[in-house]
Amino acid sequence: MCAQTASICAIIIRMVKKQAPLVRLKKNKTSIRFDELVALLRECGYSVQSVTGSHHIFGKPDQLSIMLVKPHGGKKNCHPMDVNEVIRVLETRKDA
Repeated sequence: MCAQTASICAIIIRMVKKQAPLVRLKKNKTSIRFDELVALLRECGYSVQSVTGSHHIFGKPDQLSIMLVKPHGGKKNCHPMDVNEVIRVLETRKDA
């Protein structure tokens, strides 16, 4: 394999790894845990800006903010509406 082919393969592998969590979110919006969404947002460079009760607001300079509601009463999975919001913001981010 020549050096140019190897570098193209490396770029493709990085792109697939970046898209894998987003693909998983799109496939199964009802069984995504709150801590999984938080980990994904942190991996994408977002940090917690504020927490008021169960409402967590994540932000990143020059990007849209995301508000997630931590599940209550023994529920561990996020509401599909929150998952859709994360998908929408991550797909429209400037560094994508």
